Amino acid sequence: MVVRTDMERGWLIGELSTQAGVSPQTIRFYEREGLLAPPQRNKSGYRLYPAESLTQLLFIQHSKQFGLTLEDIKHLVNLQTQGVNPCGSFRRLVQERLQTLAQQAKQLQATHQAIVQRFERLATQLPETDGAKGDDRTLADWLREAAHPTDVPALGGNGVERERLIQRYMAGERDFQGLDLIQANLSGVNLSGADLSRVQLMLANLEEVVLEDSRLIGANLTGADAIGGYFRHSQMIGAILIGADLSEADLLGANLVGANLGGANLTGANLHNANLSEAVLIGANLRDSNLEGASLWGANLSGADLTQARLHPDSLATANLWGTTLPDGQVYAPHLGSA
Repeated sequence: MVVRTDMERGWLIGELSTQAGVSPQTIRFYEREGLLAPPQRNKSGYRLYPAESLTQLLFIQHSKQFGLTLEDIKHLVNLQTQGVNPCGSFRRLVQERLQTLAQQAKQLQATHQAIVQRFERLATQLPETDGAKGDDRTLADWLREAAHPTDVPALGGNGVERERLIQRYMAGERDFQGLDLIQANLSGVNLSGADLSRVQLMLANLEEVVLEDSRLIGANLTGADAIGGYFRHSQMIGAILIGADLSEADLLGANLVGANLGGANLTGANLHNANLSEAVLIGANLRDSNLEGASLWGANLSGADLTQARLHPDSLATANLWGTTLPDGQVYAPHLGSA
C-alpha cells in the first residue's frame, strides 16, 4: 500500500480510514468523543483531517492492544494535549488492567471448578448415549436433581440459609460483599440497594430477583438463571455473567462497564440507557433486546445475535462486530462490504 507523501492538504476520511485500519464510523466516533481533532474544510468544501490524525489513531489502536479501555486512552490523550508525555500514567493503567484481569481469571477458575464438581456428581449416573424419548428419566429430570442435590445447602457452599439472608436484609443490613452464594436459590427475593460486590453467584437461581440500585461490582454470575430479573440502575462493573440467562431481564440504566457476558442469553432484555462500554458480549443472544440509548463503546460483540434489537446504528461505531448478526439479520462481514 502506498502512503501519501503530500500531507499539507490533510486526510480525507476514506484515506485516513484505510491507513489506520478502522472504519469511517469509528473515526467519527473518536472525533465526537474528543480523541481526535475535528477536520477542517478546504476551499473545495472537502472535510480534511490534519496530518497528525493518523498518528493519533494508531496511538489509540496500539493502546487498546495493551487492554486499555477507551476511557483510559482518553485520559492519556488529554495529558498529551497538555504537553505531557504520559509514560508513567500508561504504566499505571496497564498494571491496573492486569490486576483486574488476574482477578477475573481467579473468578473464572472458581467457576470452572464449580461446574466440574457438579458435572462429576452427575456423570456417575447420567447415561453415556442418547436414549429413546420414552425413557423413564429424561435429561430434564437428571438436570433438576443435579441443580438441587440433597447434600448441598440451599444458599451455597457457606451454609447460609435463604431465610437468614432475607432476615438480615429486612433488619436493614445491606453489605453482603464477598459472600459465597454458589447455586443459591434467590428466586423472587428483593435485595434492592444491597451491596453484593465480589459475591459468588455461579449457577444461582435468580429468576425475577429484584436488585434495583444494587452493587454487583466484580460479582460472578456465571451460568446464573436470572430470567426476568430486575436490575435497574445496578452497578455491575466488571461482573462475570458468562452463559447467564438474562432473557426478559430489566437492566435499564445498569452499569456493565467491562462486564463479561460471553454467551449470555439477553433475549428481549431491556438495556435502555445501559452502559456496556468495553463489555464482552461474544456469542451473546440479544435478539429483540432494547439497546436504545445504550453505550457500546469498545464492546466486543463478535458472533453476537442482534436480530431485531432496537438500537441506533452509531452506537456500534467502535464495537467489535466480526461475525455479528445485525438487527436487519445480516451478518457483519467487512470483506464482503457489509455495513
